[in-house]
Amino acid sequence: MKKRDKKQLELEFIYNELFDKMVELVLRYNEPQMVASTMMAQSLRLYKTVFKYPGEFKEVIETVLKQSEDIEPFNHKTLH
Repeated sequence: MKKRDKKQLELEFIYNELFDKMVELVLRYNEPQMVASTMMAQSLRLYKTVFKYPGEFKEVIETVLKQSEDIEPFNHKTLH
């Protein structure tokens, strides 16, 4: 298996595992905004932790902001 294929597979596993956990928490607490804001806060802290060079964090945040109009909502009835 190529390294790129392995990384893509790992990314899919991580995405699916986090999605499942997100749905579980939304169903348990019936608070999708609370789950989303907690996940966002943890993501931002993780970025702050792993980026070593000045400007990297800001660059990622700016990229997310620029692409935010292209983000599609989940098509998942249990999250509404």
